[in-house]
Amino acid sequence: MELHISVYSVAIVSSTQFKELKTALLVPQAQNRAGADAEVAIVAMIERLQQRYRQVYTSQAINWRIWANYVLAGPPHEQDICFDAGPPGHLIHLFAAAGVDEGQLRRQIVQSNRVAIGENERMREWFRNLRQRVGILIQTAQALEGELNAIQDELEIRGNMLRDMETSIQPVVQPHALQLLANVSQQEDIDHAPPAGGM
Repeated sequence: MELHISVYSVAIVSSTQFKELKTALLVPQAQNRAGADAEVAIVAMIERLQQRYRQVYTSQAINWRIWANYVLAGPPHEQDICFDAGPPGHLIHLFAAAGVDEGQLRRQIVQSNRVAIGENERMREWFRNLRQRVGILIQTAQALEGELNAIQDELEIRGNMLRDMETSIQPVVQPHALQLLANVSQQEDIDHAPPAGGM
C-alpha cells in the first residue's frame, strides 16, 4: 500500500519557504559535513536493529552499522518502512540465521545434497531399466507383427490353392459321353421283377 501526502498551505508564499518545509519534512536530519547521519543517530539505529532482529540474524558489528546507515539514508517518512522490511537484498548475504552453527549447517547441506544425488541416480537407473523393458516390448511387438503378416500371407496362398483345387476337380462332360447316353433306351427290368403270384 502506498500513502501519498500532499503538502499545501496558504502560508507558503515563496519557493524559499517551500524548500525549508520540504527539508524539514523529507530530508534526513542530524547529518555531518560529509552528508552522513550523525554518529548518535547511527548508534541508536544499530541498537534498534539489534533489539528487533538479533534473535533472527547474526553478523559482525560493521554489518549492523552498514544496515543502520542504509535505513537512515532514506527519507524520514520511509525509515520505519525500511526498518520493518529487514535487511535489504544487497546486504542480506552479510547476515546469517541466529543460533545456527555454520559448520553444522554446511555439513547438513552437503549431506542433503548427497542424498538428493543418490535419489537422482536411483531414478536414472529406474529410467534406464524401464527404457530397456520398453525396448524389449517394442522388439517383441515387431516380431509378432512379422509373424502375423507371414500367417496372413500363408492364408492367402492356401486360399488360392484351395480355390484352384476346387476348380480342377469339377466334372467335365465329354460330348461323346452325351451321345452314348442319348442312345440308351428305357427297358423294363425283368431280371429283378418278382415272380407271378409270389410275394
